Amino acid sequence: MKKSDIQRIASAAAAHGPVILDRWLPGGKRQGKEYLVRNPHRDDGSVGSLSVEIATGRGGDFATGEVFGDFVGCVAFALQCGMSEAAEAVAEFIRLPPASTPAPAGPATSPKKTQVDDWSCIMPIPSDAPAAPKAHSKHGKPSTVYPYINEAGEPTGFVYRWDAAPPEHPKKEFAPLTLWRNSAGRMEWRFKHWPPPRPLYWPEFRADVPVIMHEGEKSVMAGRRLLPDFMHACWPSGANAVGKADLRSLEGREVWLWPDHDAPGRGAMVKLAALLRKTGARSVHFINVLLFERLTVNGAGHIINRVAQLPDGWDAADAQEEGWNAESMDHFLHNEDALLERIDGDAEELLEAATDDEPEEGRQSPYVLDEQEGLFYTETEKDGRVRQMRLCGPLSVPALARDDDGGSWGAVIEFRDRDGKRRREVVAYRLFLGDSTDGIKTLVDMGLETGTSRSCLDRLRTYIISAKPSRRARLVDQPGWHDRAFVLPDASIGETDETLLYRGNKRALSAYTTRGTLGEWQTNIAFKANNNPRLMFCLAVAFSGPLLKVIGAASAVFHWYGDSSIGKSGALVAAGSVWGPAEGQVHSWRSTDNALESVAALHNHCVLILDELKEVDPKIASAIVYMLINARGKGRAHHAGGLREQVSWHISGMSSGELGMSDLLAGVGQKHHAGQMVRFIEIAADAGAGYGMWNDVGGLVEGGKAFTDTLKKMAGRYHGTAGRAFVAELCKRLDAIPQQWRAHDLRFSEDYKPTNAGGQVQRVLGAFSLVAFAGELATEWGIVPWARGQASQAAGMLFEEWLKERPTKGNSEDAQIVAHVRGVLERTWQSKFVDWHRTTEEKPDLSRMAAVHDSLGFRKRDVPFDELNPAYYFYITRSRFAEEFATKGGFKAKRVAALLKQKGVLRCDADGTTLRETLPNGDPRAYCIIGSKLWNLE
Repeated sequence: MKKSDIQRIASAAAAHGPVILDRWLPGGKRQGKEYLVRNPHRDDGSVGSLSVEIATGRGGDFATGEVFGDFVGCVAFALQCGMSEAAEAVAEFIRLPPASTPAPAGPATSPKKTQVDDWSCIMPIPSDAPAAPKAHSKHGKPSTVYPYINEAGEPTGFVYRWDAAPPEHPKKEFAPLTLWRNSAGRMEWRFKHWPPPRPLYWPEFRADVPVIMHEGEKSVMAGRRLLPDFMHACWPSGANAVGKADLRSLEGREVWLWPDHDAPGRGAMVKLAALLRKTGARSVHFINVLLFERLTVNGAGHIINRVAQLPDGWDAADAQEEGWNAESMDHFLHNEDALLERIDGDAEELLEAATDDEPEEGRQSPYVLDEQEGLFYTETEKDGRVRQMRLCGPLSVPALARDDDGGSWGAVIEFRDRDGKRRREVVAYRLFLGDSTDGIKTLVDMGLETGTSRSCLDRLRTYIISAKPSRRARLVDQPGWHDRAFVLPDASIGETDETLLYRGNKRALSAYTTRGTLGEWQTNIAFKANNNPRLMFCLAVAFSGPLLKVIGAASAVFHWYGDSSIGKSGALVAAGSVWGPAEGQVHSWRSTDNALESVAALHNHCVLILDELKEVDPKIASAIVYMLINARGKGRAHHAGGLREQVSWHISGMSSGELGMSDLLAGVGQKHHAGQMVRFIEIAADAGAGYGMWNDVGGLVEGGKAFTDTLKKMAGRYHGTAGRAFVAELCKRLDAIPQQWRAHDLRFSEDYKPTNAGGQVQRVLGAFSLVAFAGELATEWGIVPWARGQASQAAGMLFEEWLKERPTKGNSEDAQIVAHVRGVLERTWQSKFVDWHRTTEEKPDLSRMAAVHDSLGFRKRDVPFDELNPAYYFYITRSRFAEEFATKGGFKAKRVAALLKQKGVLRCDADGTTLRETLPNGDPRAYCIIGSKLWNLE
C-alpha cells in the first residue's frame, strides 16, 4: 500500500479514535486528553506506561521506547504487524474503501519510525561507550539494575527496576536501557528495548549445568540462591514478550521452566517450551508448581504442609522470601512429581490455583489486607468520606482446625511477629467469644502488632471469628505417626488427606529444632561411629523409634551401665542429635513418674533418653520402668466424672548410670523382675579398649574424654536433620517395610540366636535386631556414612556381650527362681528344719526339736547316708513353701513347684508337685526338695 493511502486512512481514522482504541487496546481509561492502557506485549501490573492521544492516535510506551504517530501506527503496534496490514484493518473497521493501488514490495513503516531507521542497537557495549544514565527522567534512580551480558560475559544492556513505593510510585516499573549508534558514529543510551531477537538475562553463563528459566530478573536472582547448582536465566519484558527472546544459546541444553503461579505465567512457559524444542533444546521440563500449593517451609527451613492459598504470581523470589533454601529445595526436587513434561491439558489443570470462597454477590467486605502494611477496616462515614482503620500487621485466616473427634475448633492464623518471622498458630474460638480479648492477647504474646483501641480490637476479633476459609486442618497432640503422616511440632512428613497441625506440649518446639545440614551432621557425628560399635548402636537406636508402629514392635529401653566419665553421657547426646538439641532430647532420671509421662509422650515414635539412673528414687524406679515399657500413663479421674484419656506413647529408649536396675533395686530390698529385664536391657558401657565406651578416638592424644567432649560439642552445632531425613525416606516405602523387616529379622536370628534360647532371650534378640534394621535402613538411604552390614555387626556383638552377662540362655525368671530357692535353703538348712531321724528314735531329742523356731519342715537323710558328703531330702510344709520359697521371692507357688519338678529337683507324685508321705507332725503331704540335685543344677 502506498504511503499516501496509509496517510489518508490515518487521517480518516482520527474521527473514530475512541472506538478504534476500544477495539484494539481494550480495558483502558481516559485521563484528560489521553487514553491509558496496559501494554498487551508486556507483563504490566496496571495501566500507566502506554498512553495514546485520543484526538490524533499519537502515543507509545515510555518504558520500552516504542512510539507511533497516528491510529494506523497504533493498530500496527497493537497487532505487531506492518503499516499496510494495519491500514487495511482500520479502513475495513471504519468502512473506508482502501486504496486500489497495490502496495510496493517490502515492509511499510510509519513516518515516525522512518526517523530512527538510521540508528542501530549495539551489542556488546564497546569500551568507548558513553556512561549510562543513572536515573530515568520520570522514575528517578532505580531500585535495582540488572546488567545483561552475553556468553562471553560482555555487557549488552541493562534493565532498570523501580519497586512500588506508594503514593509516589503505586506500582513497580521496568525499563530496558540499550545503547544505539547512527551512521555518523554517534552513540547514545536510550530507555528502549533491544530489537528482536532480544538477549536473555543471566548473572553468569554456565555451559556445563542445566538451565532454569524464570519469568523476571528478580526470580533469577532468587533461583540462584535456591538451586545453586543450576544456571538461571529469563527473557526481558515478561510473559507477553517470550516470543521475542533469543534462545539460540539454549540449543542442546537441558532446560527446566519455573512458571509464575498464574495463567499468563503458565501460558508463557508453555509457549517457551515449544520454542525451545523448535530451537533444539536437549530436554524441556516444568517445575511442578502444584507441589508448592501443598508444601511450604517453616522458620527453620523444613518442609511442612501449606495451609494458605498460593498467591497469584508466586515465583522463586516469593519462595525465597517464604523461607525456602538450597537444602529444602533439594528435598523438594526428590519428590517423584517435582518435574513435569507438560503443563498443558490435564497437567495444567493440576497446576490451577485453588480459589478462596467467593463473597456473596453484592456484598463488599469491609476488611482489606495489604501484605506489606497490614489488615485494615474500611468504612464510609455519613458525609461520604471513606475512612480506613489499621487493625494489625498482615494477618490471614487460611483454614479452620479441629481435633480427631471434631471438637476443639480454632482458627489457623498466619502472621509475622515483631521480628518479621512468619508464624502459623491455632487459636481456639472460645477465646474470642463474648467480650473476651483473650484470643487477641494470645496473638499479641506471640508477637502480633495490633492497634490499642477497643473498637480496633473488636473489629479484629470479628474478622477472625467471621472468616470462612474452605480449607480444614486437623489438630494432633503428640509427635509421631498419624495415619501415614509423621508429625513433628513444626512439620508434617508423608501422605495426609488434610493438613496436620501440632498443638501439644510447647516444650516439643525446642526439642525438635534443627541446626546445620545433614551433611555436616554426617561428617561430624555419624562418621565417628565407624570403628565405634557402641556409638553406632546408639545412633541406630535413635533411628528405630519410627519403625515401632510400622512393624508392630514393642517399646524397649537399652541401659548403659559402668563407671563415671567413660563416655555414657556423650553417647546419649550424640544419639539425641538425630532428632534435636541435647537440652530437648536428653532428660534426667530425677523426675516423678507423672513428669516422665509427659516426657515419654513428647518422644512418641522417636527416642526417649534418660541420663543418670542413680538420681531416680529407687522406690519408684521399678514402677517407672514398667510404665515406660508398657507405653501408657496412669488413669486419672476427670473433673466431670469418669476417667480422662490416658497418655500413651511408643518409644525406643536409652538410659545410663553407674549401676544397673537390679543393683539399684537391691539397695532398697526390691527385685528386678524378668519382665522388666527383657524390655529394660542392660549393657556394659566399657568397650575394654582403654577409652571407655570408645574403640577408636581418631588419634586424639587426650583419649576417650576428648572424644566424648568433641561429640557433645558437635551435637550442639549439628542436630535434628537426620531424623527428619530418615522419616522422609521411610514414608516413601511404608508398605514395603514390614516384609523387609521380616527378611532382616530372620537373617539376624540365624546369625546370633543361641541354641536352646528361651523366650526371654529371643525377645531381647528381637530388640537388638530392630536396632540393627534401623541402622541398615539409615545406611541404605544415605542418612549415615556407614558400610552395609556394620550396624548389624555392632548390634550382634552387643547382644552377645549381653548374653555372656546373663546366668542362663533360658528364661531369666527360671534362673531367679532357682537362685531364690537355693538362697532360702542355704540360710535355713540347719536352723529351720527338724531332723526326721531324731523324731523316730526310741527316745526323741525333744529339746533339739523345740529349739527349731519358725520351722519350715523336716530334713531327712538320703540313703545310704555319707557323713563326709551328707545329702538330705527337705520336706517343706505347703504353707511355708508358698510363703518362703515363692511369695517372698515375688513368684507364684505353682510356678516355683512346676519349675523344680521340671528340673528334677522335686520328689513328688507323678500327677502333682507334692509327695504323699505323712510327716512326723501328721501332715499327709509336703513339698520334698532333693538337696543334692538342687546344688548340682547349672
